[in-house]
Amino acid sequence: MRKILGNDLAYIDANLLSVSDLPDTASLTAIHNDLANAARIERTRQDDAPIMSSSESDALSRAEALLGAVDAIISVHEICSDEPWLANLYTSWRLHGLDSDFVHPVAEIFATLSEPVAKRMRMLSYAVTAPDDAYADSELVEAVGRAASGQRPFGLFSFGKSEVRSDFANIRILDKSPEGPEDWIRIAEVLNWKAEIATSMARWRALAGEFALPTIPEKPDAAARALQLCLERVNAVVMSIRSHVPLVQAELERLFPYGLDADEIISDLERATAAAASIRSEISRHRLESARTVLTATAEKLLTCSGRISQDIAGFLSTSVGDPDLSGSKVAEIWTSHLRELERVRALRSHLQTVARVAASVARSGAAVWANNLRSQPVVGVEDAWTPNDWRDAWSWACADAHLRAIDGRARLLELDEQRRSAEEETRHLFHNVVKMRTLLTLKARITRRVDAALQMFLTAIRRIGKGTGKSASRLRRDARNAMQSSYAAVPCWIMPSWRISESLPATLGSFDLVIFDEASQSDISALPALLRGSKVLIVGDDKQVSPTAAFIEEQKLRSLRLHYLDGQPFGSLMLPGNSLYELALACYPGKRIMLKEHLRCVEPIIRFSFQFYADEIVPVRLPKASERLSPPLIDVYVPQGRKDSSNRNLAEAEAIADEVSRIVGDPKMAGRSIGVISLIGAKQAQLIQAMLLERIGEDAYLRHDIDCGDSAVSQGKEKDIMLLSMVECPKTCKSKTALPFQQRFNVALLPPRTRLGFSDYPNSPIFETDLTR
Repeated sequence: MRKILGNDLAYIDANLLSVSDLPDTASLTAIHNDLANAARIERTRQDDAPIMSSSESDALSRAEALLGAVDAIISVHEICSDEPWLANLYTSWRLHGLDSDFVHPVAEIFATLSEPVAKRMRMLSYAVTAPDDAYADSELVEAVGRAASGQRPFGLFSFGKSEVRSDFANIRILDKSPEGPEDWIRIAEVLNWKAEIATSMARWRALAGEFALPTIPEKPDAAARALQLCLERVNAVVMSIRSHVPLVQAELERLFPYGLDADEIISDLERATAAAASIRSEISRHRLESARTVLTATAEKLLTCSGRISQDIAGFLSTSVGDPDLSGSKVAEIWTSHLRELERVRALRSHLQTVARVAASVARSGAAVWANNLRSQPVVGVEDAWTPNDWRDAWSWACADAHLRAIDGRARLLELDEQRRSAEEETRHLFHNVVKMRTLLTLKARITRRVDAALQMFLTAIRRIGKGTGKSASRLRRDARNAMQSSYAAVPCWIMPSWRISESLPATLGSFDLVIFDEASQSDISALPALLRGSKVLIVGDDKQVSPTAAFIEEQKLRSLRLHYLDGQPFGSLMLPGNSLYELALACYPGKRIMLKEHLRCVEPIIRFSFQFYADEIVPVRLPKASERLSPPLIDVYVPQGRKDSSNRNLAEAEAIADEVSRIVGDPKMAGRSIGVISLIGAKQAQLIQAMLLERIGEDAYLRHDIDCGDSAVSQGKEKDIMLLSMVECPKTCKSKTALPFQQRFNVALLPPRTRLGFSDYPNSPIFETDLTR
């Protein structure tokens, strides 16, 4: 079954409509043509074209009646254009009414003519042939009357009537002589009818000159024919005035409140024709809603269906049917193809049900994955990969494997492992709480009321010192030290900057068991008071980062300081300004240095640059989370037009960095990313970039992204998601930058970020040499 189905296996769970639930080809083609016409109408329809009001009840049927009335009025206009006398009557009757005295005689004669003219066809059917003036010969008419009543037409002694007898004898009916009273009765009717016509003609001729009536032939037969034509035209005019004109006047304004005028339709052929076209267009447009209703109903049925053919049919109905650029024959061809495909797929229902039944049995037996593949994977090639010849052996093996897994207690072991993990997590949490509570209890025991009061006095003094420039700053510092003498021993750990130690803690040698200096490479001999307060010291630093500088201090002053205060001191040369505490410790405690190899701050492509500064191995261990990862981590941006000026500023690089930060800030994906900007040559470039950023992105965005701008010393110790590095230098002004201070700047500039963008005036700058390019 699966081989027979092939790719049609995808229909195994499909819900398909019956072909009878869809329109046949002829119906759909008609719907397409209607909708295409509607689309064409919409294309050609002018903006100021009249629109039918949809708020009126039975608007469509009333509009159709209105269109019929307008078409009748158009016919009247066309008749009147050929008959001026009828146009005069139409105008008079329309303006003054059918009963007006002005045209009453004409109306009366047409009323009189109605009955004899109506008899014309019946009289013609008798096929009576008589002399032309027979109806005017009274003796002949009397003779015909006597013959009709069964009497002798002439007496025994009818002398002098030979002419009458001759005319009587020449009368024929159906091309033969009358044979009895019945024939003579019909002949009498014809003669009387001609007499009526002759009488009416006399009245017609009397009024013809006054009302410009058309000329009517003299002979009654021809006159009757001409009068019948005139009467039909007059009746059409009368009908329009009685029915069509009032209907147009009553309905036009309601159904078409804008764009059409009833008086113009009634009085002008051209306006009436244009109005009929507009009304007909609106009726066609509204009538096509039924076609859309059929399509909508079919589309709603297809919503509950699935399968490729259902999607194809739904797409065809929604996009192609009604397209004016698609011919009806093409629509019929495509629709017939879809219906045939639907019939073919529905014919596969028994095969699909068999596969579904077998797959369900396989699933109930425990092979859910196999069952799913049987239902979803079509056969490719000659052999079915999911029902091979050895499937029974594979099934037996799977059953045995499942049985062994069921009896080995694996599920229980997994459950116990999960319980162990939960217990370990709870133990860690409880241990954390125990340490926290024991610490708080120990502190509570050591902090007596006297110590607590001293701590409060210390905090009050420190808070009031502020910047330390007030008149009472010296007194407040003394109060803080006095309060600290009574309280510092009760607190096991103090964290503060080195400059605050002298003004806050008592000057007691070895007052702390351990003093830890962080960022010692940035501290100089001014940190010595903190060093003397520890029995043991732990100095953490990096001599490859920015160190203190003795810039702007005269060499003579340095020699004087050493002579007066450091004379005889073996490490005196390292205690002068410009040397770091880290360098002093290296000299004072040789062999005590421990190199930390693992680097946790930035990813490997960034820290790789700093390998050249360290003799020992550095192992990058940072693995950023998916939410932190930015790729590539290192980017070299070439700014060809950059030039450094005399103020150590590079305007082109500053513009490029400001543009890049603006793009980062405007990207929703970068929301919450912190940004840093480093200037390798002086702080003026950083100040220029900061001013540009505040002007372009505003203070809110500047604070939201925690943006910092400065030189390498400012960025040391700070970690940013994105760091932008401005080289400042350009090929025309660059000098060698291999001295130790520059190496330290480069090293610091490369350490803090997760992603770094380097902006340089040097193409393929070796500082940013990497396989990752922008």
